[in-house]
Amino acid sequence: MRAVAVGVVLLYHAGMPWMPGGFVGVDVFFVISGFLITAGIVRELQRDGRISLKQFYIRRMARILPAATLTLIVTVVATWLLLPPTRWIQVGIDALASGTYVVNWLFAQSSVDYLAQDQAPSPLQHFWSLAVEEQFYIVWPLLLMFVGWLSLTLNFRLQRGLLAALVLVAVPSFIWSIYYTAENPGGAYFVTTTRMWELAIGAGLAIWTSKAAKPSRLAGGILSWLGLAAILTAAILYTEATPFPSYTALLPTLGAAAVLWGGSAGGNRGAGLVLNRWPMVQVGEISYSLYLWHWPMLVIIGALIGGYDSTAGLVIILLALIPAWLSTQYVEKPAQDWILNLKGYYSGESSKLMLGFTVTLIG
Repeated sequence: MRAVAVGVVLLYHAGMPWMPGGFVGVDVFFVISGFLITAGIVRELQRDGRISLKQFYIRRMARILPAATLTLIVTVVATWLLLPPTRWIQVGIDALASGTYVVNWLFAQSSVDYLAQDQAPSPLQHFWSLAVEEQFYIVWPLLLMFVGWLSLTLNFRLQRGLLAALVLVAVPSFIWSIYYTAENPGGAYFVTTTRMWELAIGAGLAIWTSKAAKPSRLAGGILSWLGLAAILTAAILYTEATPFPSYTALLPTLGAAAVLWGGSAGGNRGAGLVLNRWPMVQVGEISYSLYLWHWPMLVIIGALIGGYDSTAGLVIILLALIPAWLSTQYVEKPAQDWILNLKGYYSGESSKLMLGFTVTLIG
């Protein structure tokens, strides 16, 4: 799934004319992220009856920061060496905002049109999606903790409480997304409030499937193929004229949820027939670093050669595989292992910020 998400984004950024809606790959990433992160929290509640905020945020730091920090440093240095001085100050501001995960609001405030092709974009513009995720995950675990406390105090099933909390997050965000996209499409593209419902789709799937029965192999296979078709349909048919995110983001996000739910049950009868192949697995393995590296390379190399057509864009994307693989193997994975194995990370009750209660998902 990560390979599909990053693949359509890369083809769109490379300028492939048959992939004008490839920006929906970011929305697929949001659903995947919401699903995986929330599934981990649910498992922790089932296993330990509590959430360790310290461990949660250390895991996020280990996953996100090493490769992102390296990309920021290299991009800033490359900008200083290769781009004209007129670009330096703005890229420096973007780097600071990216490093503190507020860059999406900076772009929204300046009304940057992410979908526009006739301007010189920031080489760090793609960090907006990371900022959205990190802002969501500042609030989401805290909300789950509060719901857990209420479930113990008021004696209701935790799963129902989590789903109710999810509705309170997702529905207003979805309504606001429709309204704000119509009013200010440039700003709506970047702000967290119009995107929370997409992460909530993945989170809701994780909460619901924690106890729900899996679909049959046939149903799962059909569901996963339909989901994959929905993602590709949006990537091929959507254009920069499509109101987005708005209600149009339902097609790729629900498609992603369908693949996640039906894929494991469907096996090789489903989309797993394609997604489990070695090339897809390998691209998925480096997808995060590939997403980080491809855009600065497109912007900086494109500036040096006076722009790029789809052929040159594809060549640059292929070149981006090199730093993406190196970053994954020699920065991302080693740094994760080092951070997660710091002395005292897994031990010491006093070192945890944890729930003071015990809960069970279905009681």
